[in-house]
Amino acid sequence: MVALHAKQPTPRLLPAPPSHARRPPAAAAAAANVRHSAPPPDVVLDCKRLDGLMKSGRLGDALDLFDRMPRKNVVAWTTAISGCTRNGRPEVAAAMFADMLEYGVAPNDFACNAALAACAAAGAGALGLGEQVHSLAVRAGFAADAWIGSCLIELYSRCGSLRAAEEVFRRMEAPDVVGYTSLVSGLCRNAEL
Repeated sequence: MVALHAKQPTPRLLPAPPSHARRPPAAAAAAANVRHSAPPPDVVLDCKRLDGLMKSGRLGDALDLFDRMPRKNVVAWTTAISGCTRNGRPEVAAAMFADMLEYGVAPNDFACNAALAACAAAGAGALGLGEQVHSLAVRAGFAADAWIGSCLIELYSRCGSLRAAEEVFRRMEAPDVVGYTSLVSGLCRNAEL
């Protein structure tokens, strides 16, 4: 049984460290950098809420939250893009990626992957944007990555551009089982195998 009015422990006061043991200048600068480089807690919390709403299928609520977010970093944009694709709205996701670029947010490999998945799911109508994402991934050094490569193969094969899909596969540094599966399923989808 827990007492309702349990006595709280008395905090112990520790003496301050001597002045020579305080934070050296390099450590102080590093701590200040961490404070200034970390995203504000509201962005982190909003991203968590956005992800939860997307995963629970509450797309309308998630998009309302996204629109109300005062600051959107690449994580927020990527969460919204992948969530729209997962919830059956790849055309909205593809448009969001274009908006992200317009707002000047630099995509990372996760954002490129989410955009490519959206373009692949949206089909031939989003091939132009998918090609732009491919170009962006090449310039950023992401295109040789097996994960991005598999998404590119999926995009091109779903849009009927098998030569482009095969070219991406050939340029992959180390294609994995996902890359092979993407290529084989794309060939089957287009009756080439």
